[in-house]
Amino acid sequence: ACPAPDYAVAFRATRHTAASVLEATVLETGLNTVLSESGETITHCHVKLRVGSKRHLEARLPAGSQVWSLNVNLRPEAPSRRRNAAGEEVLLVPLAQGTAGDLPSEVDLIYVTPPVGGAQFSRQIMQGPRFDLPLQNVTWRLFLPEQYTYDDFEGTLNVNEESLRNILTYAYDLTAYDRNVADNNVRYRAKALELQARGSKLAKSGYQ
Repeated sequence: ACPAPDYAVAFRATRHTAASVLEATVLETGLNTVLSESGETITHCHVKLRVGSKRHLEARLPAGSQVWSLNVNLRPEAPSRRRNAAGEEVLLVPLAQGTAGDLPSEVDLIYVTPPVGGAQFSRQIMQGPRFDLPLQNVTWRLFLPEQYTYDDFEGTLNVNEESLRNILTYAYDLTAYDRNVADNNVRYRAKALELQARGSKLAKSGYQ
């Protein structure tokens, strides 16, 4: 028998810092903005996310914006506020803490923004909220007064050309309001039943 040959292995080990793990994951983001003839905008921002250990979602709104309402999982909440290093106001949206396999949390934020200084109505600059989490599946719908049209878009989002070719006109009156309230009641009831079922399942599993 031949003696086994000697082998040598040389390698270099490099120690890397641990990669940070996101405390929450945004699943989808939807924005609906209504532009008035005065240049003021009202925006409804809906964020669906899966929460891990994150306690607050940080949001920076466009300059001069005021919060009209904030709901987390259909419950009204009051955001905390702080200033960052750049002196910008940061909203701290409280998030419901969950367990593995929980349903996604939903944040609904409505805010109003004054006209951008120096901007002309024919050349609008729309700025959305900025969060401390990466966004995905972003949809932004813009509503203008009836006598205006859309054209010459710029920015970081892709324009839905089909929607530009088939522009819809929406009329909002008392009938539309009542229909909207009824639709929301159906959605809220479905969400409540879903949360109730989840609570029962967790209780049977020993969670309190």
